[in-house]
Amino acid sequence: MSAVLTARPMANAATQSAHVETGQRIREARKRAGLTQKELADRLGVVQSVVSDWERGALESWRDYTDQLSRVLSVTHGYFAAGTSAQRGPLLAQELEVVGEVQGGTFRLAVEYSPEDRYVLPAIATPGYDRVPRRYLKVIGDSVNLEFPDGTYVCVVSAADTDVRSGDFVVVYARQGELREATIKQIMVEAEGRIALWPRSTDPQHQAPIYLNDDDQDAPEIAYVVIGAYKPVDRPAPPIRLPRARR
Repeated sequence: MSAVLTARPMANAATQSAHVETGQRIREARKRAGLTQKELADRLGVVQSVVSDWERGALESWRDYTDQLSRVLSVTHGYFAAGTSAQRGPLLAQELEVVGEVQGGTFRLAVEYSPEDRYVLPAIATPGYDRVPRRYLKVIGDSVNLEFPDGTYVCVVSAADTDVRSGDFVVVYARQGELREATIKQIMVEAEGRIALWPRSTDPQHQAPIYLNDDDQDAPEIAYVVIGAYKPVDRPAPPIRLPRARR
């Protein structure tokens, strides 16, 4: 259902100017993403006139949609901060943002970096996903080390933006009271039709699967699908070679 939003009053001319600048940034990012106002509105669950008002600087409620706008338009949160040159703008095509950490094989409290703690790494080639918002999650621990050793950055897309297939590695969220935990596992459809989430580890403690039960409201939820991985090589930089002095 589309949300109905009302405009917040502008405090003064400087504030209105800032909203106009932010609106221009939203419009530019939307066009770079190849989306119409209607398409962006549909992705966010609002009506088209709301996006139009955002882009004209007439509506401040875009602040309530910063996370969704950042994901859909593939920009950082700081991109929307008008007049702040220190904030990073839209991500370059050859970079992806690291937005958090995920525990391999074992559920652990989901770790999402605050916008100021996020950083970028070189993007990997992901054919077919160039128009889909992508991000990195850092894998922690050795409980999925057969595929993603500790310190690997997995490139993920939202499960809502792609299909999930047997054999995919997925990031799964589970609720523990008010807390949200996350892990990464390989999804497999077994012969009898059961859906299993398998760790892939050399550790004997991480060998048993978790089975999804559609009837269980507390069952783990597939949030992201892994489409690639980036593993930095821990190698010291080469020494600086100084020119020899002439004799």
